[in-house]
Amino acid sequence: MCLMFLRSTDFVDSKIINKMKNIKIKNYNPKTDYIEVENLYKNSETFGGQFDSSRDSKEKLEKLSNSNPEKIQIATINNKIVGTVTIFEDSRAGWLYRFAVQKEFEKEISDKLYKKSTQILKKLGHKQVLVYGPDDNLEIEKRYIELGLNKGEKYTCYWKEIK
Repeated sequence: MCLMFLRSTDFVDSKIINKMKNIKIKNYNPKTDYIEVENLYKNSETFGGQFDSSRDSKEKLEKLSNSNPEKIQIATINNKIVGTVTIFEDSRAGWLYRFAVQKEFEKEISDKLYKKSTQILKKLGHKQVLVYGPDDNLEIEKRYIELGLNKGEKYTCYWKEIK
């Protein structure tokens, strides 16, 4: 008979491993997914998340999704949204925007969302992807470097409400 002794952390790890088997990356559905995506953006623990009612309203996300269903990707585990990324592109460049992932799944979900997004951009004819992030957030910097992106110069985004 073989006995196996496990540390208490081994149970947590096995639960996370089991959850990873249930990851699905799919197109955002404006009819059913908005509340969970909004909550992900608003959660201060979300890695890369933030919410701006001018940019992230239900109507704005629905309009973008209706223009091309692949433009907003979501990651789910057991049908719960744990990550999202928005793809912006024009004839010159493709960007990943609102790349938000629930912190405990950061590595695995970021990797899967990134791969799916770059497949979509490649299909649209792009050979490069751009991602902007805060220059003082080392966790975000680590994410993008681990995904294989090159770090560019420091930029600041300037914005103003248009009335």
